[in-house]
Amino acid sequence: MRWSYGDWGFFPDVGRDSFNENNEALSSNFDRMLDDEEYDGDSEILWTAILKGFKRVDADDFFGTGSARSKITLLLAGDLPEDLVNAWISALNPPNVVDQFMNWDVDALD
Repeated sequence: MRWSYGDWGFFPDVGRDSFNENNEALSSNFDRMLDDEEYDGDSEILWTAILKGFKRVDADDFFGTGSARSKITLLLAGDLPEDLVNAWISALNPPNVVDQFMNWDVDALD
């Protein structure tokens, strides 16, 4: 679990150092949660908190505004159900970004 999904070669290395502190906090808290004997395996509260956090920093224009914001797609990445990923895409991104993501065709020429 980390702020940026840097294992995927598609993503540039731009600004990765900016998120080191966030990544450390996420990893530490996630590891403690998994080690907690009272943890029942339900991560819904964690997903809700992460979604709210992304919405908050986006509302503060952390990822830019206007055309600059439309160059970024905030998404939940991993081995996850498609409907969950699509719900997050819709919740976290401007309509034009959502449309571009949902209708992206790998075989189409850019």
